[in-house]
Amino acid sequence: MENISGGKGKVISISFRVSMGFRSKEFYLNGKKLNEVDWKNDNREENRIEYDENGSKLYKGDYRNDKPEGKGILYYENGNKLYEGDWKDGKAEGKGIEYYQNGNKKYEGDFKNGNREGKGIKYYQNGNKKYEGDFKNGNREGKGIKYYENGNKLYEGHWKNGKAEGKGIKYYENGKKLYEGDWKNDNWEGKGIKYYENENKRYEGDLKNGIPEGKGIKYYENEHILYEGVWKKGKPEGKGISYYQNGNKLYEGYWKNSKPEGKGIGYYENGNKRYEGDWKNSKPEGKGISYYENGNKLYEGDWKNGGHEGKGIRYYQNGNKLYEGDLKNGIPEGKGIIYYQNGNKRYEGDWKKCKPEGKGIKYYENGKKLYEGDLKNGIPEGKGIKYDENGNILYEGKFKNGFS
Repeated sequence: MENISGGKGKVISISFRVSMGFRSKEFYLNGKKLNEVDWKNDNREENRIEYDENGSKLYKGDYRNDKPEGKGILYYENGNKLYEGDWKDGKAEGKGIEYYQNGNKKYEGDFKNGNREGKGIKYYQNGNKKYEGDFKNGNREGKGIKYYENGNKLYEGHWKNGKAEGKGIKYYENGKKLYEGDWKNDNWEGKGIKYYENENKRYEGDLKNGIPEGKGIKYYENEHILYEGVWKKGKPEGKGISYYQNGNKLYEGYWKNSKPEGKGIGYYENGNKRYEGDWKNSKPEGKGISYYENGNKLYEGDWKNGGHEGKGIRYYQNGNKLYEGDLKNGIPEGKGIIYYQNGNKRYEGDWKKCKPEGKGIKYYENGKKLYEGDLKNGIPEGKGIKYDENGNILYEGKFKNGFS
């Protein structure tokens, strides 16, 4: 028996009895269906189809108290499925599948109170997995794996509020490890290891906000150590050692803003010391000793901006002194003594721009005086005395341009 009643506003209702219950239909005033419902005798809806004004399905499935409850399907306006699965009190709850508008799966798994919660899988529009694991309140939370669109793993580990947090591994797109260790708020933080694409270690140690902070080791691509020590904001700072690719030390000492600063030792690639002393902005500055590659001293004294400046001693490779005295811009200026390789003095006195100028004494290699007096531009000029190799005076008087 049909029961037709006038609808209010834009709706007209029709109902008629069927086996074990009755079916009702409601229509928009334009004649399109609003819904079609099967009822049981206890007035509980068993199946319901909802339509929009254009006649497209919006929902098909179980209803209770005028809300989806049980099994049901929600549709996009284009007629493709949006969600299919379990419902409770008008919200997705239980097992279900979400879809993209193109019909491919978007998510498959557990729901609670309308949100993804429990175990589930998210998909890219191409059908490959995007994430597989635990969810809470719609976010990734717990353990799970995130994937690149090509199907390789991107991240595997722990999650909190949709972000990587705890222990986890990040991968290059080719499937090789990029990072393994601690995470916080989607960043590398705590203890961890970074890798080159060949899977050799790149960095191992402490991290903060994704960059080295604390103690750590940086490696060359061949996995030999590049730097070992203290880091600050991603740069060496404090005590540390840098190395050549052959494994020998390059520098050992203090660092500031990624550059040697303070006390430190620089080395040749063969492992022998190159310089030991004070550094500033990656250059020797202060007191220090430089060495020949054979290990003998090259220079000992004052430094400025990487050059010899102040008081210092230069040496021959055999270890004997070459020059001792004042220096400016790396060359003799002021008072100083230059020596022959046998250790005897060659000149002692005043210097200007690397040449004897002022008062001074020149010597023969046997140690006897050659000249004593005034000099200019490296040659006798003014009053002086010239000697032979036995110490006898050859001339005493005025000199000009080196001639008596």
